[in-house]
Amino acid sequence: MALPIEQPRQYVLIVEEISPKLPFKMGKLALHIRENPIEDQRADCRYSFRTQKPQVGAAALQLFVLGTVQSSCSIVARAVMSGQAAVNQRVELAKFSLSAMVQLGRELSTVHHASQSMEEVADRIVQAFRERFTDERGELTNVLVRFYKTMFFADLDDRLRDIATTSLRGARAEPGMRCLTLLASAGEKPQWNMISHSQNHQCIPLPSSEGVAGMPMIAQLMRQLGVKLSTFDAGSTGMLMDLDQHQLHNVFYVPEAVGNPCIPDQTGFVIPHGIRSVVGFGGSLPGHQMFAVIAFTRSHISRDIAALFGPLSLCTKLAVMQFHRPDETFRENRRSTVPSGTNDAEFLALKIQCLEQLVHVYEGTVADQARLMERAHAELYRQALVDPLTNLANRRAFDHRLTLEWTRSQRSGHPLALLLIDVDLFKQYNDCLGHLAGDDCLRLITQVLVHSVRRSTDLVPRFGGEEFAVLLPDTSLTRATDIAEIVRASVQQRMLPHPRSSVADTVTISIGVASMVADPARRMDALIHNADSALYAAKAAGRNRLAIAPHLA
Repeated sequence: MALPIEQPRQYVLIVEEISPKLPFKMGKLALHIRENPIEDQRADCRYSFRTQKPQVGAAALQLFVLGTVQSSCSIVARAVMSGQAAVNQRVELAKFSLSAMVQLGRELSTVHHASQSMEEVADRIVQAFRERFTDERGELTNVLVRFYKTMFFADLDDRLRDIATTSLRGARAEPGMRCLTLLASAGEKPQWNMISHSQNHQCIPLPSSEGVAGMPMIAQLMRQLGVKLSTFDAGSTGMLMDLDQHQLHNVFYVPEAVGNPCIPDQTGFVIPHGIRSVVGFGGSLPGHQMFAVIAFTRSHISRDIAALFGPLSLCTKLAVMQFHRPDETFRENRRSTVPSGTNDAEFLALKIQCLEQLVHVYEGTVADQARLMERAHAELYRQALVDPLTNLANRRAFDHRLTLEWTRSQRSGHPLALLLIDVDLFKQYNDCLGHLAGDDCLRLITQVLVHSVRRSTDLVPRFGGEEFAVLLPDTSLTRATDIAEIVRASVQQRMLPHPRSSVADTVTISIGVASMVADPARRMDALIHNADSALYAAKAAGRNRLAIAPHLA
């Protein structure tokens, strides 16, 4: 059978800005990018190209533009997965799996490629989380996703300083005060996709531990990420140390958003938009700062699913930390050179630490998943060999065991005995009392068999339908006959009524008995054939009795 061929992922390379503006035509650009131009309805883009290799396309575009104008030129381009390919990458959040987490983590760790600022990286991250997850109906479930980064007040631009100062309501803003700055936002409402439309979350001052404690959601976020609130007191520079004393891949998790005091705006946001759970993550950055990603979702997120977001924080950190310096945060300050952090000692040390933590997390995750798989495999193997109604061994288990015991009998020369048992007139019992009563009858006979056959080497399987078997290694015909009579009498003594029996007023059984020493010249099916012939003889003689294979009697 031919294996399905995975189709290449299709992206749209959106050229949002070429500065200075140049009158290029789509066809001319496409010739040099070697991709197909497409129509795009986005108002903020000038050119769009369908591509399988967006990084190559972006590089070709930059070389073409720079080679044409022979001067400094600024290009902003981003790649988004297009059409059905994007839909195919979506996953139901409630069923988020390890494999889906690994794939998403791989994508997140490389979103800084072709980016020139942390803001661009943050935008790609929130778009990925917004577009990736669905509910059980296949609809996007993350109502709002936001990316925050802490910055010192002194590093903010004038607009953000004004916002932070206004929020302090007259209190003095110290240069070293950290502010939680909104870098990217993606949501189902148009205004949620533009940072400038956020009224109260563009820049949130964190003036002191007391001030942060008064903001329930932010306080809970910091605690779950391992950040001590004393970090925000004047004179403290320990955010990096505080974070690194905890596991950086900790998850911010609120299983039930409705009525939770940590999630504000219950009547204006949570309830009207059906927010059920909140999940997020964060990590430290060079310069004693941190980032956080928070998603408000309509799906209920279990603790196990939330734990899978832990490794994603480290993958995100690898991309975000490439632009950790304040002048690399925003698009308007973007650089055309390689990010300065690549030669920064603190950056390199933190990147090594992040990679080590990621390896540690993946090792632990793989070990946990391996244990789960081993247990699941063992359970599947058990289910494959067990009859679900009686919890006895099934026919497959019997065949396997018979092969082993037949071989053992050949080596030892000891006899191997088999009882085949049939419930008398069981069809009439079912027709009269119903299948549920029939199931109860089979369970009762199971109890009798289990209590009557006591050796650990013996096997009691359900042979099929209303038939049972007892495999007795190292058992002579005489001993097997005695055991068969004990079983028959025990069933009759249970006095289970049988309204349609022509044998007795109660449920009875018939048993065929066979015993033989395995002979290499004979097939092991001979033992089953002998026991089956004996069972037929017992039923023909009137049922509720046992019979021995004719040539053994």
